[in-house]
Amino acid sequence: MKNHIKASIVLWTIAAFILTEIAINASRLYISPLNFWKLLLGTAIFYNVFGLILAVISRIIESLIYRSNTEKAERFHPWVFGAVHGGTVVFLSLFYWLNKTMQPEIWSLSFEGIAANLAVAVSGLIAGAAVVTILANLSGKFWKVTLVLFLVAFAIINHGMHFKVKAFQNKEVIGKDAERLDTGLKVLLIGTDGATWDVLDSLITAGATPNFARLVNDGFSDRFRTIMPTSSPIIWTSVATGKKAHKHGVSNVVFTVIPGMSNSIVHFSNFLSAKTISQLLMDWGIFYSVPVSSSIRQSKALWNINTDYGLTTDVVAWWGTWPPDSIKGNIVSDLASSYKKEIREMKGQLTVKGELGYDKTARTFPTELEFELAQFQDSCAALSMEEANRFVTADSALLEEINTAKKWKRFDWPVSIRYGYLVDKFNKMSAQHLLKQDDWDCFMLYFNMIDVLEHYFWMYHDEEPFKEHKIYGDLPFKDVVSNGYKVIDSMIGEVLQLIDDNTIVIVVSDHGFETFYSQAAGVVCNHTRAPDGILIASGPYIRQNMQRTRQYSVYDITPTILTILGIPLGADMDGQVMEDIFQEGFLDGHPIEYIDSHDAGYKWRSQTSESDVDTHMLEKFRALGYIQ
Repeated sequence: MKNHIKASIVLWTIAAFILTEIAINASRLYISPLNFWKLLLGTAIFYNVFGLILAVISRIIESLIYRSNTEKAERFHPWVFGAVHGGTVVFLSLFYWLNKTMQPEIWSLSFEGIAANLAVAVSGLIAGAAVVTILANLSGKFWKVTLVLFLVAFAIINHGMHFKVKAFQNKEVIGKDAERLDTGLKVLLIGTDGATWDVLDSLITAGATPNFARLVNDGFSDRFRTIMPTSSPIIWTSVATGKKAHKHGVSNVVFTVIPGMSNSIVHFSNFLSAKTISQLLMDWGIFYSVPVSSSIRQSKALWNINTDYGLTTDVVAWWGTWPPDSIKGNIVSDLASSYKKEIREMKGQLTVKGELGYDKTARTFPTELEFELAQFQDSCAALSMEEANRFVTADSALLEEINTAKKWKRFDWPVSIRYGYLVDKFNKMSAQHLLKQDDWDCFMLYFNMIDVLEHYFWMYHDEEPFKEHKIYGDLPFKDVVSNGYKVIDSMIGEVLQLIDDNTIVIVVSDHGFETFYSQAAGVVCNHTRAPDGILIASGPYIRQNMQRTRQYSVYDITPTILTILGIPLGADMDGQVMEDIFQEGFLDGHPIEYIDSHDAGYKWRSQTSESDVDTHMLEKFRALGYIQ
């Protein structure tokens, strides 16, 4: 048993160092030497407790294997030790990936899910059998000397790394080493979360959405490829950066904060099953989680790049814009409007660590813009009877139920109408305010209502599969989803009235919505299987073409907009310019240029504070099924 403990200490202490290094680098975060040792010590303690449990298990397995041979039973067998320890890590890592990333396809308790997890277990044991064979040679002082030398070397390397990261953070060089071509064009980008052609095409044909119809008929439209997981913060950040999640850093809807670490967000990878263990610690309340914010993003977004090149950008309600960046232009952050007025009225709200929270942090840039938009808050605090009837036939009792809904619950339908509409109404009014007074080059506007309504009312829109499972009984909800599209169409129409003839309009959704069958859950309606979204482009130099080829993806929006504005692309972007949307000859006069990266000298921001809206946002994510 002594050799098992020795091997476990060596293995898991080294693992703690490696994981600490990866977490720091993945977070692109300057951690002081003191906080580095806090993180390392906490990780080492947890991993060693975890390792000692596995050491006992591996020793028991050895005894069972060699129970008829006392001499062999008392030996240290590295292959058993390696199979148990390495196999456990591989299993936990793949288990996390399988049941989080692939959950829409394989449910844990279904036949497919059980079979898949058994396959994961077997693969983990096979992989683990090849791990730490060198531990067979651990005897005398060898393991102690090796461990001490490793700790010393790693400590020196890490302290050097800290100074390097700190020096990098303090660089003032912007990521610009090429000139911008003045194209004379402007771009209006509208995001409509959850919109799908499966609904919109029929509404256009029926003449129910005239503004969508005009954009489609005058321009280019296609199915829009999304990514998995279909998490809105991840996808909308990819739209705004042209990069995959491992580059821009937004990989979830919630993130890990370790108490005592100055509220630093730590990005754990799947390596050494760290993400699985981190999730367990959050579930147990040892770590705590915060919703996605601008502090998480680790790459420049479109509005940052435009600022580098002297262009003015206005951003309204885009995911992950709170707290707002300092840019040339305006930002109305995604938390500028809350679904209940009392949240905005709460005073003196602090985080659990005493840092300034939502109530004390700017929700717009510049800060004074929030006071300009205050005039819209009262009109966005409750639905009128006329507004409620745009979604569902309402009487005074039903209207009161909608307007008094306060919390996100899985089956609390009134809050979905209230939140979905009133926040988008505020976003639309804010956009109109900025469009009327600003001279902008790029405008980004986000609407969330369609996705929210589809989560709650899709089973009424697609009635046939759900005849026996209508959770709200016989209330008149059949047309709520379609009505939501009509309302958004009307809002888009009001916005389009305020743009000029030099503006290219691009409308996209992050994913669609669908009904599908799961052996474990039966008939399901959601977007977890990554159905296509919508892509529409209209305006000068955009060719007329309606196709459904799925040619372009969420990564292609930022590269395309940069080209329209005459800004070179970053070679580290994962997207491409959507060349086929343009008329012949456009790219000859507006050539696609590249620089290495727009992120040179970007100051990584991985500091956050838990706020009074965090609970509200986490409730929303749970209600929509994004987190458990």
